Amino acid sequence: MVLYRVSSKKLESIVNIPVDVKMLDYAPPSFKVEVLNKGRVVVDREPYTRIILKWAALSELNDLSIKYKKIKNILSE
Repeated sequence: MVLYRVSSKKLESIVNIPVDVKMLDYAPPSFKVEVLNKGRVVVDREPYTRIILKWAALSELNDLSIKYKKIKNILSE
């Protein structure tokens, strides 16, 4: 995977619309899923990477949901 360092201002000057660039590496899983579902892809040189990121984010979100339910059950006992 190739990482590109591009600023929001540089992209805005190219496409003439407001752009918000966020790193997804350490973002919460719910944010990753929202971005990957609703975000607009500008350049997609490696489409499989996006698919893998989305799958991993959904998996992480599901894992957290399961842990949350277990903790909730323990606390309610």
